[in-house]
Amino acid sequence: MNAAVIDNAPVDEKQRDRLRWQCRRGLRELDELLQPFLRRHLYDINEQELQVFRQLLACQDQKLLAYLMLNETPDDQGWVNVITKIRACAAD
Repeated sequence: MNAAVIDNAPVDEKQRDRLRWQCRRGLRELDELLQPFLRRHLYDINEQELQVFRQLLACQDQKLLAYLMLNETPDDQGWVNVITKIRACAAD
């Protein structure tokens, strides 16, 4: 990865490690959705998307799984956009 991209990342090493830990969930399905997104987009998402991602990670596993499996749709369009990106990573 390009060092310039890392230098401009909205997260530092400590925050990155915290996000990695938060992506390790009790449900394998969530791990398989969240971890690819984090690996691919941690350094290229903007601050707003990062904030939404953190909010999603604060959800309980069942609620988060419902959002990611499209069984429920959050009211916030920013959440929908990040969920779409997460799902796209898992589909690759």
